[in-house]
Amino acid sequence: MLIVRSPRTFDFDRVFDQLTSGWMTTPTRRERTPAVHGEWRDETLVLTVDLPGVPGDAVKVEVVDRALTVSVEHTTERGELRWSHSVQLPGSLDVDKINASYSDGRLTVTVPPVPAAEPRRIQVEFVNRTDEVPAELTPPAES
Repeated sequence: MLIVRSPRTFDFDRVFDQLTSGWMTTPTRRERTPAVHGEWRDETLVLTVDLPGVPGDAVKVEVVDRALTVSVEHTTERGELRWSHSVQLPGSLDVDKINASYSDGRLTVTVPPVPAAEPRRIQVEFVNRTDEVPAELTPPAES
């Protein structure tokens, strides 16, 4: 006797296992990793990091040797969150003018471009100037 299960039958055990598989377990590392999004607006780099439930004093932003690092250390009754993310900044961005703001669980870091260099005139200083023309520059006498 061959029993064929109809595709329309409802497998309660499988559905129950899927619904309860995440209960009473610690979230995986990937689930605790904040979402980081980067985009270019004109020539400015804008990084946003979603940190829901994390107080602002737990967030740190620093730059060392053109590497921008965002880090979080936060402890709650449910556990501890330690996370950091680094981005190497290109030379076209001004690391001295980085701006960071934190509001409603979202960190926004803005890195503006280096201003374009404007030409400037260099004054030439004359040292040991004489009004006489050196002999080697004097035209030969015509005979």
